[in-house]
Order: sequence, then structure tokens, then C-alpha cells
Amino acid sequence: MVLFIAGIVGVGYWLQRNVPSEKNRVRHPQGYSVCQPQDWSAEVNYSDGIEKLDGAQRADGLSMMPDHFDGVPPKLFVNRFTGAPDIQALRSDGWEDGLFQGQPAFVREKKLPKGLTRGAIFQRSGVWFEVIEGLSVAGSVRKDEWWRFLETFRYPDGQLPATPLARSSPATGPASTEPFNFPVVGE
Repeated sequence: MVLFIAGIVGVGYWLQRNVPSEKNRVRHPQGYSVCQPQDWSAEVNYSDGIEKLDGAQRADGLSMMPDHFDGVPPKLFVNRFTGAPDIQALRSDGWEDGLFQGQPAFVREKKLPKGLTRGAIFQRSGVWFEVIEGLSVAGSVRKDEWWRFLETFRYPDGQLPATPLARSSPATGPASTEPFNFPVVGE
């Protein structure tokens, strides 16, 4: 009986940890945000100017991974592009028409020798973004476990910078976890 109760408590803790929470929302200085899993860290990244995906230059992003994980950790990425990707090149690379957050997107699931990546490329308010989930085959993580965090993506989120594509901080640094007052749509 004690083991049964301990098991229920353990499962409850695990499920609660793996539910997106606004208190874990991280915001990029360029105006987009996502909720990260509890006990994960996020970093703000800026492109070195040579990283491209099917004709689109990555401008900046957020990368997230667990603080502690046995084996190869899962990773989540949110990237902003400087312009639109080449749609034909995306399709040639295996991206298909689909939905992300109920809106049109290009989606792809790609099996790798030691893992799996899933992603979506989409436009919000005239800006192109990419979200990526990277999983290890060796990891004991269910495929949908971390994707739900990427679905919390927001743009715009808070005050946008005067020059949205400007590089306003070092190449890599911690993401902001400061609370924001989010506007309520429809009121």
C-alpha cells in the first residue's frame, strides 16, 4: 500500500512538472516568448550570420534544455528569421503544409540515426519563426511530452524593440523570466 501511494505521488509530481506554466515563461528581448519546462534553463542566442535554413537567415533564438538529465537531453529551440524562407526549398527538404497552434505552418518530423526532431516554421505578425524539438532515441521521453511547451509560443509578447532585428545583447545569455502584463485579446 505504501508503494502504491508513493507511486501515485511520484506520477502526480511528474505530471505537474511537465505541464506548461506561465511562471516559467521566458522572453526573448526581440519580443517572443515560450513557457519552458520546470527545472530547465533557457539561453538567448544570436546568429553568427552564416546559419541559414532553406534560404532564410536565422536572426536569433531561444534554446532550452534540462538542468539535469541522464543520457542525451531533449532540447527545445525557438528561432526567428530575418525574412521568409524559400517555400519550394522547404518542401524539397521534407517540410509539409500543416498547422501549428491551429494556424498554417510548415511541419516536419525527421528521424536521425540517434534521435528525432520535430519542427514547425510559421509566420506571426509578418515575422517568420521556427520551433524545434530534439529527442534522443535512447531517452525515455514520450514524443509529445515536450512539444506542448513549444505550443505556448507568443509573438508579439510585450513591448517590441524599436529596431526588431537589432542585436541588443551578447551572443548568448540567459533569457528573461521577469513577469509581463499580457494584453487580453477580445476585451
